[in-house]
Amino acid sequence: MQLVVVLRDDQHYQALKAARQIDLRIAVSAGKANAPLIADATRWLSEIWDSVEETLASARKRGLEASRMFMAEVSRKVDEMVTLSTSWVDDVLTVIRERLSSYLRHAIQEALRIVQNTIIVGERELKLDRVTLSNSIKVSASVKASLLEVCEFIGEGQIELSAEYSAS
Repeated sequence: MQLVVVLRDDQHYQALKAARQIDLRIAVSAGKANAPLIADATRWLSEIWDSVEETLASARKRGLEASRMFMAEVSRKVDEMVTLSTSWVDDVLTVIRERLSSYLRHAIQEALRIVQNTIIVGERELKLDRVTLSNSIKVSASVKASLLEVCEFIGEGQIELSAEYSAS
């Protein structure tokens, strides 16, 4: 059975919530954890991630092309932060990449919940034996490239899914 998987609003928000659980305190390198650095890094992370969420929402609702202006804003903010050349910039970029990966994992997992464990065919109940998932997503070391990949998937991508059922 071939299935079309569509990400619902609640699934999108659950994936965003899971991504936001990854925070800077976990990722900050040892020896850099003084309060002023953490405050600056947290502010940048929050500002950039808010723009990432706007980008994902736009891609999801209106497609990849509509999200490009939001992607440009994320890129501008990332570039501005990188010019600061402070010790925490790499940590913020790491958290953003990890959040993008988390969002994608959770979005896919949530969308796959539509696969039924059993189906009825005539008088017979068939149980799920196997699900084959085929998709290609590249999450790069570059925040910009990773965001583009996730937006392409969310805005225009699809999950190729095949479910096999058999009698009990």
